[in-house]
Amino acid sequence: MLSLILKLGPIYKLAEFLTTERFVVQGASMEPNFVTDQYLLVSRMAQWSGAISRGDVAVLRNPSHWRRTYVKRIVGLPGERVGTVAGRVFINGVLLEEPYLGTPLDDAGLDRLEQLISQGNIEEWTMGEEEYFVMGDNRADSDDSRSFGAVNRQLIVGKAWIRYWPRSAWGIVS
Repeated sequence: MLSLILKLGPIYKLAEFLTTERFVVQGASMEPNFVTDQYLLVSRMAQWSGAISRGDVAVLRNPSHWRRTYVKRIVGLPGERVGTVAGRVFINGVLLEEPYLGTPLDDAGLDRLEQLISQGNIEEWTMGEEEYFVMGDNRADSDDSRSFGAVNRQLIVGKAWIRYWPRSAWGIVS
């Protein structure tokens, strides 16, 4: 049995190294869902397999400063037209429902968005074939695609899979 463990141990470690990465959250851009010094286990398989979906929490490299890694939410997918106004997202002209942001917009909030759009206060981007639009959950304090543009698939390290530290925050990332 010991010889089997000694033979399979390095194979397991190699597989783990190739398919996962550890990441420490820094900054307030994903609050309240993720806070500074939380540890995430990131699956690299999602990036390789094409399993990146809207709403996923991804770890990525900043297109302007590739050594900087960020944790952001995927909101726009390849080929889509993404618009933002007052921290809210529109996909191909339709308001995106984002339950991870907390409280939904009430009628007054929707009226305010319509007013801002009619005044031309919407910014829009069109995603290329391999491009994603990413934003922090804390829209007021996030360096994201609104400032550095779309993120090419190659810059996505992987999808956050498990939050494992501190123990009180342990769980599957959704």
